[in-house]
Amino acid sequence: MKTDPSKRVVIVADAHLPLDDRKGGLEQRNSFLSLIKSTRSTTTCYVLLGDIFDFWFEWKHVVPKRAYPILTELQAIVDSGVPVHYFAGNHDFHLKGFLAREIGLTLHMNEWTANIDGRNYFFHHGDGFAPSDRNYRLLKQVFRSGIAQKLFGTFVHPDWAMHLGRTTSDKGRKRHDSGQRREPGLEEYLVAVDDILKKGHDVVVFGHTHDQQDVERPGGHYHNPGPFLSEQRYSVIDGGLPRNEVWQ
Repeated sequence: MKTDPSKRVVIVADAHLPLDDRKGGLEQRNSFLSLIKSTRSTTTCYVLLGDIFDFWFEWKHVVPKRAYPILTELQAIVDSGVPVHYFAGNHDFHLKGFLAREIGLTLHMNEWTANIDGRNYFFHHGDGFAPSDRNYRLLKQVFRSGIAQKLFGTFVHPDWAMHLGRTTSDKGRKRHDSGQRREPGLEEYLVAVDDILKKGHDVVVFGHTHDQQDVERPGGHYHNPGPFLSEQRYSVIDGGLPRNEVWQ
């Protein structure tokens, strides 16, 4: 893939768009939608790097209705020939196939590697890479298991599920903001980055940490676009290394 200012790669992570009726939710969704619409004419590929929605679960016959305007815009982008890569984040609990089959997104449950402008890129949401995240990696296996997802999708009504997702997310964010929950620091992620770079990659791009980063490493480069949530951050590749921008 070759990029330039007229054919850019746009990277967005951690928008955490609410799909319920909370105050300010519509404005958050419209801001993300405005970014996507405004960048369409100059974008050759979108990378949605996980946790785009604050809670996502696909039931057999149901998907969250407030995602509809965003999904129809993404479908139109795909139909125009521009690929949209959608990554599973730690708030994406069940990607059963709707986004791929009906919308046309390219789904990545884990990493995606791509050659962009002659550089080998490694894209991943970033969750579970810190060495101290052992407990989370175990929980992730449980949440991603077919049995757990089938039980949740069968016995928890979608309205209750959305409420549960919101409550859990809000509590986690409050613990983070108050300092009650210790999050892995940059140095831990750089251990994982260096290991990935040694395997033949030139650039590692993670989301997840809500912390915008550009770090030169001995074997390459680490980039994090930062959160679209609250800070309105995203990144572009247009001929050089990823560069951060802020949507106004």
